Amino acid sequence: MKSRGSILYRGVSRKRGKYQMSYPGPDGRYRYGGLFKSAEEAARAHDEKVREVHGPDALTNERVGLFDGGVARNPYVVAGGTGRLQLFY
Repeated sequence: MKSRGSILYRGVSRKRGKYQMSYPGPDGRYRYGGLFKSAEEAARAHDEKVREVHGPDALTNERVGLFDGGVARNPYVVAGGTGRLQLFY
């Protein structure tokens, strides 16, 4: 299981004061996707790239409900012992 850390979105991490997007390529290795001003902007770019590479059924932030406030009812998200939300995939 992979922890999301402090950023809730898939494929998004903090880098030099901005949000870095990375996405899994066809071979499963993660690739750099750029730096963005907000975590949500990076997450949306991640979703677009993942759909382009893996097709419309790819697991995205949007599909698991992270943009519509669906975190509380989402089966992929659990609250860890630290009080932070973690997304497992």
